[in-house]
Amino acid sequence: MPSSKHLFIVQNNTTYKQLPIDSGRVGPPRLDAYQRRLGRFYEPLFLLRVLGQTRGQHIAGSPDASLEQARQRRFLRNLAFVCDFTKGGISCTAIGLEDSETCYNFWISSNTSVDKIVEFAKNALSHLKRTATVTGDIIEQDKAIFTRFCLDFAISRVKKERQCLFQAIKQCYPIPGSVKTKQDQVIKVWLERILEQDDCLALCKYAYVHRKSIFTRIIGLKAQDEERLMGLQDKRSPFASVIHYLGRLAHHIRAPLQLVEDAYHLSHILDSHQVMAITCVPSVPRPAPDNLTTLDGILNRMLKKDDPERLQIKNSLLSMNSQSQSRTFQDFMEQYDKMNLSFVGNDRYIACSKPACLCCELYFRYHPARMVIPESHRKVWVNWGPQLVKNPTKGDPEYDLQVKVLNEMTSEIRRAVIADVLGQSISSPWHPDSQTAISDDRRSRGDLEGLRGDTFRHLIADGSLENEATE
Repeated sequence: MPSSKHLFIVQNNTTYKQLPIDSGRVGPPRLDAYQRRLGRFYEPLFLLRVLGQTRGQHIAGSPDASLEQARQRRFLRNLAFVCDFTKGGISCTAIGLEDSETCYNFWISSNTSVDKIVEFAKNALSHLKRTATVTGDIIEQDKAIFTRFCLDFAISRVKKERQCLFQAIKQCYPIPGSVKTKQDQVIKVWLERILEQDDCLALCKYAYVHRKSIFTRIIGLKAQDEERLMGLQDKRSPFASVIHYLGRLAHHIRAPLQLVEDAYHLSHILDSHQVMAITCVPSVPRPAPDNLTTLDGILNRMLKKDDPERLQIKNSLLSMNSQSQSRTFQDFMEQYDKMNLSFVGNDRYIACSKPACLCCELYFRYHPARMVIPESHRKVWVNWGPQLVKNPTKGDPEYDLQVKVLNEMTSEIRRAVIADVLGQSISSPWHPDSQTAISDDRRSRGDLEGLRGDTFRHLIADGSLENEATE
């Protein structure tokens, strides 16, 4: 039995001692006020991560105020997407549009490779500037050239997404006995045709054309049926993963096409623009534990001394058996605010190639810069960190601002931990950081349910579905 003196976490059938229960010498005391402040922020953040990484479904960004604003925001989102050239977050890209006295400035921030991304963005925007003047039969040819240009830049990402799609397809019907109905047989044939696609551009086009086909709708229903029977800790249905990665691959076609479409309406911006890089500031170092980094110590800072729920929270954490840098958004906001730049149309909007994590979302919410709160995947990433403050002393404006924001974030994270432990809220089932990017089908739920019954049987009977699956 584990000692009652420590909170244990079980991961991959191995028990790790993570957090002492009682006060004792864990490390040197934090004499520095800044390090103490950071430590008090990370304590509840780590607890929240252990309780469950996914804290809700994706949250959409703020609604658009006008058609012009909608076009401009979509243009920036798609530009950020095509700039994000590899999977995993290291090339995550944020873009803001400044209205300066001389021209429009596209300001770009990225976790890494910002010079490479800026160079690509310059070429992409130059192409779109020319595109805005193209007419007649050349338009379709120009769209194809631009799409290929964007895909070639992100080929590493596309190949990884293709690999994820192929792995998911192979898990849908892993053994011969998995195919139990005529519907299963037809879907299996259609999925196997996808595995034959070895050209990345052709695969992306195929995904784009079929993103709302009857096959993807049926696969989507199968995914829903499977996931209704799953628990929070269960793996995702492979059918859901198929839909997700088909959507991600299709977006490598849709994003460039939408950029071309919106370029015609934003020619006044493209005619006079520059592309600028935002310099990233290092994150704060992860604070080391001290003699107060214990479960009792953390609860002392989260609850009042006589809180009636204290014992229940402590006992729940003790009995827990769970698995235990995405900050491009935050970097951009901090630097943009410090430079006092003016947004086009006073729309304080920052586009990003990926949704914000929970910490970035909260940082935007509580920062006085009043930026548009971004779309968020509501996940806890403990490698998030605020920017390193040069002069972390009380009275320094930068330090005081960061402390104020972190205090607000810490309070909300603590409330989430307590609500979760007391059963007032629970973590959500796992979902990908990115969204599928297939817009909702306009068919009613009843129409989709019909695919399970008479509609599907009719399509099987006349052979049209089987013919389409093998084409």
